[in-house]
Amino acid sequence: MPKKNDFIIVGGGLVGCLTSLILSKKNYTICLIEKKTFKHIISDNFTPLSLTINTIHFLKKHDLWNSSYIKASEIKELTVKLFNSFNIMRFCSDDLYGEELGSVVDKSSFLSYLIDNCKKCKNINVVDEADVDIESITSPIKLSQTDSKSTITGDYLIITDGADSQFAKNLDMGSLSFNYDQTSYMFNTNYQHLSKGAFQIFSRKGIFAILPFNDNSVSIVASIYNEFIDDFAFESENANFDILEMELAPYLRGIDKPKLIYKYPLNTSRLVAWSKQNVIFLGNSSQLIHPFGAQGFNFAADCIQVISDKSEDLLLDSEFNPEILNIINKKRNALLKSVDFTSSALMRNSILANVCSSVFSRTINLSSTLRKSFLKKIVGMN
Repeated sequence: MPKKNDFIIVGGGLVGCLTSLILSKKNYTICLIEKKTFKHIISDNFTPLSLTINTIHFLKKHDLWNSSYIKASEIKELTVKLFNSFNIMRFCSDDLYGEELGSVVDKSSFLSYLIDNCKKCKNINVVDEADVDIESITSPIKLSQTDSKSTITGDYLIITDGADSQFAKNLDMGSLSFNYDQTSYMFNTNYQHLSKGAFQIFSRKGIFAILPFNDNSVSIVASIYNEFIDDFAFESENANFDILEMELAPYLRGIDKPKLIYKYPLNTSRLVAWSKQNVIFLGNSSQLIHPFGAQGFNFAADCIQVISDKSEDLLLDSEFNPEILNIINKKRNALLKSVDFTSSALMRNSILANVCSSVFSRTINLSSTLRKSFLKKIVGMN
């Protein structure tokens, strides 16, 4: 008879690895299932992942931060430009009593670091190159491997697979789809960048971010409205980087040797409910969030932090404690409402968006109390 685990975690990405490590530190036994090969990643590309200061504090608290291993660049300044040069908000570490605003890390090196820690942990059993189906979601939960007769059992199941989760479909979870009519492109480019600052720019053609990598290069995330994609022509030999520089002005001039790292259409989805009996969904399988503000992984880390802080009360009568699920649900609803407000009121080049952005930016700039409150919220400071 197969060994029963306390938790089965599906998905060996950032969220699955971090959840496994945090629960293992509470002395739970984990079976971590990954569809692909679970191994250290070697990549020459820098794929930026923005971490809030709250996420970084959480990682450091649990000894899951190694600056010599994880390629990271601190963010000490943040500039947000809403459509025009009159609606600009600037924040710096002095606004948070000298605290950095966050860090941009290389996703591959960060994931490799978590993978290596999972492999070393005696409470985590990794099953990789495995496809699984759910047989039962009542305790004990049973998952069967599709290419063998093996069964994996556990008391609780946490699913951290990607968007459009097959597990969610099989469990009839129900989901909502959102098409932002944008395509997101990410470039790395040579650029002498000494300010340690990040920039978020809203314009009528899209939403843009400039993220520090090191003193000689930056990453650019350009979420372009599909009606303007042909103007930029990023995937052709005649790519128009001059127009991209115009959108990024005056914060970046002279894009040198840009390298396209990825592109994907911004068709996002979210589950109507993120838990069912002894199953919870975290990460993109629960909510795929528009990349502005870099809230996706940081929100998942916030949920994992709740699980960690409440680990002694996490389980009640052989089920997840409904009070703890309610805490996460409130956080989830608040975040999704914030995303929906920003996408409807601030993103589009409409009269409403311009009025809202003007009122919003001026209010934040004039009130130091609101300024600090807003900054603490966007950088995830508890």
